[in-house]
Amino acid sequence: MELVLYNGKTGFTERYAGWIAEELGCEAVSAKAMNTVEWGKYDTVIYGGAVMGGRITGLEQMKKQAAKNGKRLIVYAVGATTMDCGDIITRMKQDNLTLEEQQKIPFFYLEGGISYERMGFISRIMLKGMRSHLKKKQNRTAEEEKMLACLEKSCDKTDRTYIAPLIACVRTP
Repeated sequence: MELVLYNGKTGFTERYAGWIAEELGCEAVSAKAMNTVEWGKYDTVIYGGAVMGGRITGLEQMKKQAAKNGKRLIVYAVGATTMDCGDIITRMKQDNLTLEEQQKIPFFYLEGGISYERMGFISRIMLKGMRSHLKKKQNRTAEEEKMLACLEKSCDKTDRTYIAPLIACVRTP
């Protein structure tokens, strides 16, 4: 049996958690309730975290919990980076999982978006600073151009079809 745990503030990670749970016929729970989880009921934990500054929120704690409870862990990250920015997504995986963990823990990236209205002050300032930095940069890469366009205003790029590879992974023992 699977459990989907998610950690995000703007709703994109939670939306994906709901879609994944619906597809698998399991429960989706906020990571804030992690201490109330009956770990013995589950074989696999699917953890989704929002990406902030290249880091997946709450992932370190989740990796410890999964290891402590002997659970198979699958990770999905949700951010504003477009799905076709392979170099950025690869770097994100490398920055959040050790080489050993990359061999054991399936990793998926799901494009979310930006909701300036729902994020906290510090997050808004960070993203506006990133946008300002990218605007000033000469000779931007195609990936940086896409990121700059995304940072201009709130946008929702979630797509239920993005979860298909993750669902296939869960269903493969």
